[in-house]
Amino acid sequence: DGRLAAQVLALTAGRGVDLVVETVGGALFAQAEAVLAPLGRIVVAGAAGGSLPRPDVAALLDRSAVCALFNLSVLMAERCWTVDTAWRRMTALFAQQRVVPRIARRFALAEAADAHRLLESRASVDKILLLP
Repeated sequence: DGRLAAQVLALTAGRGVDLVVETVGGALFAQAEAVLAPLGRIVVAGAAGGSLPRPDVAALLDRSAVCALFNLSVLMAERCWTVDTAWRRMTALFAQQRVVPRIARRFALAEAADAHRLLESRASVDKILLLP
């Protein structure tokens, strides 16, 4: 409905953002693309919403912006050492508590069906834990 794009443009005084990592696709991709600043970059890293993104090449060209694609499986197959390096850095930050996961809900194993329903509903953007 355009609210996200309007909020981003308001927060950036109309300039837009330099980088968007977009994982949903569909209408959200269009909003993300609309808020790119000149020379900005949008990275498509999935289509969790079920609809593949459709970049507007003319709009990207007008801003000299870039649309790139990222597939973690390809990265792991072709350059696994970069994943290992990033993983080591991330786990070090986690150990130092400089990166802390946001947990939405914790479910007992007996409540697995409830956890699955929450996951499928897409009502949570944070982590959902299933505890033994």
